[in-house]
Amino acid sequence: MARKALAGLLRRDGYRLVPVSTAEQALAVLSEGIEVDIAVVDLDLPGMDGMSLVQIMERSYPSVRSILLTAADPPRVRRLIAGHRASYLPKPVDLGRLLMVMAMEGPISGTDCPSGLPHRGSSVA
Repeated sequence: MARKALAGLLRRDGYRLVPVSTAEQALAVLSEGIEVDIAVVDLDLPGMDGMSLVQIMERSYPSVRSILLTAADPPRVRRLIAGHRASYLPKPVDLGRLLMVMAMEGPISGTDCPSGLPHRGSSVA
């Protein structure tokens, strides 16, 4: 599922999003102080890879929960995320499973965010 399509579906379900297309953009958003509950991260990003982003967020933004999306070999992904606070979903992404994991991973908050709807936390997608 393309990033823009996924963002549209998550918005429809009430999530406030800060869509980005690279790890560097995600880190820039976080460094601006925008409150983010969940980062939906592709493993194979242009520039910095998704697992490197997850590791940086664990150190610098520990309240952000990560959900890694990838078509990579499942045993490889399990090895990569071992010891990290990242969930993993294989591609193609099942929206129902993603929503279930997001509900388990991140708090739902009423935090005001410039890009969003009330009563849900923000997500970087």
